[in-house]
Amino acid sequence: MRDGAQYGSAEVILFDAVTAHRDATRTALGMLGFKRIFTASGIDEITHSVSQRPCDVLIADLTVESERVCKMVRDVRQGETAPNPFVVVMLTSWGVREEDANTVMGSGADDVLIRPFSVSFLAERVRTLVDARKDFIVTADYVGPNRRKNSDRSNRPGTIEVPNTLRFKAKPAEAGGADVDLVSAVRDARSKVGELRLVGSALQMRLLAHFALLAAKDGTALEKYIVPMSAISRLLFDKLNRPSDAALASVSASLLETVAAVMQGEDVVRSLEICGGCAKAIHEGLCPDRDTSALEEEFAQAVKRLVRRGTKSVLEGASAG
Repeated sequence: MRDGAQYGSAEVILFDAVTAHRDATRTALGMLGFKRIFTASGIDEITHSVSQRPCDVLIADLTVESERVCKMVRDVRQGETAPNPFVVVMLTSWGVREEDANTVMGSGADDVLIRPFSVSFLAERVRTLVDARKDFIVTADYVGPNRRKNSDRSNRPGTIEVPNTLRFKAKPAEAGGADVDLVSAVRDARSKVGELRLVGSALQMRLLAHFALLAAKDGTALEKYIVPMSAISRLLFDKLNRPSDAALASVSASLLETVAAVMQGEDVVRSLEICGGCAKAIHEGLCPDRDTSALEEEFAQAVKRLVRRGTKSVLEGASAG
């Protein structure tokens, strides 16, 4: 490669249900220097392979069962399947319909390649993911590249630089060489992502309680808010019910009980106010190193974004921003 990258030791998992397209992509990868390429022709096969085989690059085509492919990528990113949630993910497609764009981009993939593409085009996109991969943004239900265009996006709360095993293998000298312990780096990043997702869940609960309270005061139906509130309150309770932090455990228990009261229709407005207060306390308790005013500004900005988009966004990852 012109830039000195060596891909011979990088592991690739390639999924495409169409044999001719799969072979074409494999040939292109071979021309770039990739040698260790495992191919799959079925979604069940690729899902199993991803869960069992550590890899540095995952390439999956969206032509067949795009929803299952996107779910597989989301599961990988959220640490539910693959040994390395930070594997470079490239999706291929003959075109993404406008109504599917949010699902595809929300999966957490690094890149989407529109077919047909040349070997030189593939080389350039791979090179970008080696040399200039985006930091990840972590929220309650999204883990993946930070696509925000703000100049300060790298400083946004919830942003993390994740291990790039492809870069380490392609350019070991530039990536730290023998000084890098990839296993430890991935483990530490997974732990950090878990912490950030918990913070994101607390923020999402605050937002749900906020908009549910507005709806209750207006006499609007609450079901679309209450269902996710119930799930998130249970998640927070399960994660925070630990002896090491009795205060947060107590608040999460109160939140769980109060959400249950809302579901039973007990003094709904007051109960939602308490839910918001509990969620705020948890949000602040999970961010002891951040100034309270900064957390309030983050919450206020999230509310403004959701008002602009419509509150349906609260149900689709309110804190993803």
